[in-house]
Amino acid sequence: MLARFGCPSSCKPASSRNYCSKAPAAAMSTRRCRSAVNSRSMVAGRREEEEEEEWMRFEVLAHLEPWAEAHMLPLLKPADEAWQPSDLLPDAAALGADGFHQACLDLRARAEGVPDAQLVCLVGNMVTEEALPTYQSMSNRFEATRDATGADGTAWARWIRGWSAEENRHGDVLSRYMSLSGRLDMRQVERTVHRLIASGMAMHAPASSYHGFVDVAF
Repeated sequence: MLARFGCPSSCKPASSRNYCSKAPAAAMSTRRCRSAVNSRSMVAGRREEEEEEEWMRFEVLAHLEPWAEAHMLPLLKPADEAWQPSDLLPDAAALGADGFHQACLDLRARAEGVPDAQLVCLVGNMVTEEALPTYQSMSNRFEATRDATGADGTAWARWIRGWSAEENRHGDVLSRYMSLSGRLDMRQVERTVHRLIASGMAMHAPASSYHGFVDVAF
């Protein structure tokens, strides 16, 4: 086996203390061989430990799925009961042309008093909300909770879709408010959202649901 790692052909188990019966140079080469074998064994061992840990996480989340069904899913309001952006902002269809125009003027008048620093925070929040496709894709990388078909009936898959629908409303209401306020260059904001979604997001953490839930919790 040592020959696979470049050990000299003269390396033999001549004694229990040294594989090589040659001069120190050969002994040094053998020590390098041993180091390579040990390193390879350590890498394989770490990989097995990581796989075992991920399987344990999978079992924990599978065990928690009935709990998620009973306690998490009820937190997601049906679309007919949840607030929608049109409930909070002027709606042309509901107000008519004159009413919508006046409501927009009123909104712009109030928006004049919003500090620039707060508008910057709103833009940052909206941009992250609008990158929702990336976040849902991230959640679907986690083996224990992913929505494999896009319409899975598991509690975790339904939660991911329901959570995504909730977050989508947040981005919509912020975007519409900022458009109607007249305080921002919305084309630049929209370009930023476009770049963010198109660029994607490098997920350096393992495809572990634990990592994902810790991130969401923070």
